[in-house]
Amino acid sequence: MFALRERLRRTQCFTSVLVVYELYRGVPLSHSKRKSQIQVLDTWLSTFTLKPVHEAHAMMAAKLHRYSKGSIDPLLSAQCLDGDFTMVTTNRQDFERVPELRIYNFPDATEAE
Repeated sequence: MFALRERLRRTQCFTSVLVVYELYRGVPLSHSKRKSQIQVLDTWLSTFTLKPVHEAHAMMAAKLHRYSKGSIDPLLSAQCLDGDFTMVTTNRQDFERVPELRIYNFPDATEAE
């Protein structure tokens, strides 16, 4: 994971405010290690430029909802398509039906480490 973090620091990387929400939501409220988990997330997310969701993303997501699961995935897809970004995910199957969306499967990024 250290080598991946170093590569991210040397590259301009973006993430959505929606991803930030999902990550922090995943930290258990009553977990004894909550504070340390939040510190790790804070450090890791500091390597990214955060991208907001705009009205245009919402409009595009409304058209993409039939291609992906959930309510957040179409918005993430719309952000990537609008910004000409590659979707980096551990859930490739959630996005592979979205037309013209470039996808990079995250576990592949750690294989070389």
